[in-house]
Amino acid sequence: MGRLLFGNPSFVRVLMDGCSPRLDTADRVLVFMGLEPIGPRFRCEVDAYLAVTGAKATVVGEGAIGNRSFVTRLRNGSSPRLKTVDRVRAWMRQNASAEESRMIEVATREALQDEEGEGDKAQQPELVDKPQAALAGALFWSVVELAELLRMSRHTLDRYRVVGGGPPFLKLRGHIIYAREDVKRWLKTRRRSTTSDLGKLLADEPPGTPEDDLSGSAEGASPESEEDISRDTREDDR
Repeated sequence: MGRLLFGNPSFVRVLMDGCSPRLDTADRVLVFMGLEPIGPRFRCEVDAYLAVTGAKATVVGEGAIGNRSFVTRLRNGSSPRLKTVDRVRAWMRQNASAEESRMIEVATREALQDEEGEGDKAQQPELVDKPQAALAGALFWSVVELAELLRMSRHTLDRYRVVGGGPPFLKLRGHIIYAREDVKRWLKTRRRSTTSDLGKLLADEPPGTPEDDLSGSAEGASPESEEDISRDTREDDR
């Protein structure tokens, strides 16, 4: 698992030794195992808490972990450690009434449904009547349509969007769509000359896109090690 996801065979050993991975790293592992990621729900929980309680973002960051900019950095794409996520969740539970907690849960569910894109579900019945030729000639496809066209499960496309290795996609007002030209270019990278071309095949399934750091940038990072986790844990605590 460590080698496939991050190019790091010792990843699971480091994890089992008690090190706390970053949120994005944990989500990649969860999706790889077919489980629900934590990140989307946590971010929705924070936004819902702020909306329901009227608390300021700086107050949440300061009260939970002593970092007034935590929520701002989270919204900008930063990926905190799981132990930091647990501390923020515990603080929000302690500082919300029973009624507020109920409203936060409802708001979180609604936000997650919006992020999934209700438009995909609405388009699904259209596949029954849409000819394959018309589907293939479209300029853009929904997740359901592309899965149908490629004879691929929707779960596989969902997994690719988190782990990497799939066709590029666009997100417009909560809806995931794929452009025809992007998919064509991606399909060319999947071309094989022989069935024994395992080196290239393994390289495509899926690439080890490193996890994000607290600066919000995942570009050019390297897989986590014990040293990285120890150093970044101290940064989270600050």
